[in-house]
Amino acid sequence: MNIGNGNARSKAGKALRSKARRQALGKLGALGAAGLFGFGTSRAAETDGSCTVIPEETQGPYLLRAILGNPAMVRKDIREGKAGIPLTLRLKVKNVSDGCRPIENAAVYIWHCDKGGSYSGYSSRENGNHADETFLRGIQMTDRNGEVNFTTIFPGWYPGRITHIHFQVYLNDNRAVAATATSQLAFPQNVTRAVYDTPLYRGRGQNRTLSDISEDAVFSEGASRQIAAVSGDPTQSLAAMLEVGIAG
Repeated sequence: MNIGNGNARSKAGKALRSKARRQALGKLGALGAAGLFGFGTSRAAETDGSCTVIPEETQGPYLLRAILGNPAMVRKDIREGKAGIPLTLRLKVKNVSDGCRPIENAAVYIWHCDKGGSYSGYSSRENGNHADETFLRGIQMTDRNGEVNFTTIFPGWYPGRITHIHFQVYLNDNRAVAATATSQLAFPQNVTRAVYDTPLYRGRGQNRTLSDISEDAVFSEGASRQIAAVSGDPTQSLAAMLEVGIAG
């Protein structure tokens, strides 16, 4: 028996299998990495002709209302140099009262904490010194498809809350009145865990104060309509989408 030839055939077989695996992963990537990373989709994914009103949630202590009247805050990229896994966030606003038609020219204001758990615009022992800063806040107007897109980073966490992003919707770009909708979005837990295991986030580590979204008082009544559908590579960049139903 020629052991040398057997080893050569074994190595050749492994090389072929490795090449096939790379090709298969490439095809999966072309279709979207959600399946590859096991993130899947949520009930918040785009629906066909049906939608529901987004649950109303607290605006929290870090709204920073002054942002609403600042023209410079109408922007797509809200990072201001903050480090973190890049996140492209798409919100799709629909009118539940009008056959789920897209709502155009609605102002959508989003804000969230940085990877260390701090918000811009406020200073406190818990939040740090960020009183004169505006990072990770921004406003966009919905297009004819009812969509806004933001370039940001994956949020960090702070004790007692699951990872989340705040948002408000103002119909007809009227930011001088009360918001038509105030809510929050969350992420699938496996996505969050994967991000927090990357070198950029590993220093702070996993959120040990809550083990599941059901333990978060804000989402305790059920968050199936507030969990974004996520795709991408948690070590490189992610994309998230949430459908926001408004009773217009």
